Amino acid sequence: MGPEYYAINLLEDLKIRSFPINPFEITKTLGIPVVESNTKNYEGFLLKDTQNARIIISNQITNKGRKNFTLAHELGHHYIPTHDKKTYQCSPNPFSSKGIIEREADIFASELLLPEILLKPMLHMYKADFESIIELSEDCDTSLTATAIKFTKHSDDCCALIATSNNTIDWFGKSSSFPYWIDHGAQISAGTLTASYSLKGVFQEPESQEIHASYWVNGKGIDNSSTLFESCVPMPDYGVVLTMLWFPDPPFDSSVYGDEDEEYRYETDKNTWRWRNPEE
Repeated sequence: MGPEYYAINLLEDLKIRSFPINPFEITKTLGIPVVESNTKNYEGFLLKDTQNARIIISNQITNKGRKNFTLAHELGHHYIPTHDKKTYQCSPNPFSSKGIIEREADIFASELLLPEILLKPMLHMYKADFESIIELSEDCDTSLTATAIKFTKHSDDCCALIATSNNTIDWFGKSSSFPYWIDHGAQISAGTLTASYSLKGVFQEPESQEIHASYWVNGKGIDNSSTLFESCVPMPDYGVVLTMLWFPDPPFDSSVYGDEDEEYRYETDKNTWRWRNPEE
């Protein structure tokens, strides 16, 4: 069973069927004590034995959505059966390198706070830019990062989410209709909005722009008239800039890829993505 299974079961057991989902109310219902501690050594700490559990949350976390995600992450360590250590000390960061245990706790937290069954039917009311995704995160009392990742995964829009640091792509996720792929470590083009955010290195409000698609992608469906939209927001706590890319309409139907499309495979360079079959 995957981590989502245990999160869904917990929501069903508690008969939770609407947003926002409050993990503090969940722990209260379950009789799991949660205390806040003045520490910078971790964001969340779980102590448990066979009968009892106790969770400590750092009071240095000021963002409500991030605090909710941290608590849900620790609940994941408690409820996933293979997480059998007595203690877990965590600083959740979805873009850092993690072992399978921490990734599973992140997945549990994401599904607990943003369950697909509740989220997907309402995504049509939100656009694929950060002004709209921030609104969604506020409606659900969830972190912007977790909301953006879940939006991208389940959206019907042709969109992709990227995290960059030092003008380098660190992380990438996409909707099922976004027909391009990315290699981590690629450098971003100087003409992008993302590059200007990275270079300034200071907090800015979300911005969006229409840009020629070749700044980001090359391959099938891209020609001299192709444009896409780029929306950015800085995440100083994680040291990254988050970028949403989206096409108003998919440039082509990636589900009909075949051997005759081999010519559209591009070797990646430092400025662009290449389109390829992600199943390879």
